Amino acid sequence: HPSQIHNGASSTIILGNARNSSVRNVVLDGTHAYGITVGGYSTKGNYADGVEVTNIKILNTGTQLLNVINGKNITFRDIQIDLRNHNSVGSFAAIDIEPNTTDNKVENITVENVVIDARTTVPGIYITGVAMQAAGAAQLVNPVVRNVRVLGRDVSTDGSSGGFLYSAVIVYGAVGGVVEKVYVQGAVGQAFFVQASRNLKLRNLEAIQCNSSSGFAVEIQSCAECEIESMSLKKSSTPFRQYTNIKESEVEYTVTASGSKVTETNPGGYPRFYNHFTGLKVLLNNTQYTVNTVNNVTFSITTTVPVGTLAVKTFASTTDVDTRSDSLTISSHG
Repeated sequence: HPSQIHNGASSTIILGNARNSSVRNVVLDGTHAYGITVGGYSTKGNYADGVEVTNIKILNTGTQLLNVINGKNITFRDIQIDLRNHNSVGSFAAIDIEPNTTDNKVENITVENVVIDARTTVPGIYITGVAMQAAGAAQLVNPVVRNVRVLGRDVSTDGSSGGFLYSAVIVYGAVGGVVEKVYVQGAVGQAFFVQASRNLKLRNLEAIQCNSSSGFAVEIQSCAECEIESMSLKKSSTPFRQYTNIKESEVEYTVTASGSKVTETNPGGYPRFYNHFTGLKVLLNNTQYTVNTVNNVTFSITTTVPVGTLAVKTFASTTDVDTRSDSLTISSHG
């Protein structure tokens, strides 16, 4: 009943060690904590493969309405989520793709043809539309978010806030994947927030009237080799930020260095060092290093020792280049 506060009892549908399974044509109305969980429910021992969840309608269910903990080749398609009368306070994600422990891995997860209506006015609710995130040393490989509409509030002429959609699409810790054809209306935090990801493509995205008091409508942090194409930002007070001078990767927050080991002392609640940072160049105290290893338990990386500063050297004369003997001569080359 809409007047009842949802508790954290359990999921309505749990697919643990499910193989080649499907959930189709289901309506969840005012159920408890989680809606449909794939690859759960415990922290380990469950792994789903080849699961399709299609034609689902969810009304005012608790938190993490659709979620994946451990599995691959999983598709959420043709989903309607209506949170306009949701009455549970707290922060949650409508669709949450989140491996939790070091032995969890989610691979080839697709979320497409989704409408999330979060135009609630109940205070104390902070909603994320779609969250895809790797925790600790878990792996998030090739996530896909496609054809998604997330509504946080009706567009007004004065650009007022209202509504409690904190963020629409969050991706961090991903390797590969794509976020495309997503429309976001009225987020009070980041419409799109991508962090610590590599080879992720962002394209054909539209955000309107996203007045972020705590960030930017679009925010890209600590990413490597990601691509942004065809993005439209309208009526947004703080539209876009890509952190300054990001080349391949950026190490944020306070770090301490001892020899070639760099440890993050203020991870901000979740790790920012991921396994796929190995091989990237990082800049510490204006010196460039290469990441050799990553430790997700101690939040530390081991880097190469820099070889020193390169100086420009010039050939003294044309005789220093001898094409007959295939020799180059540079005096005092260092």
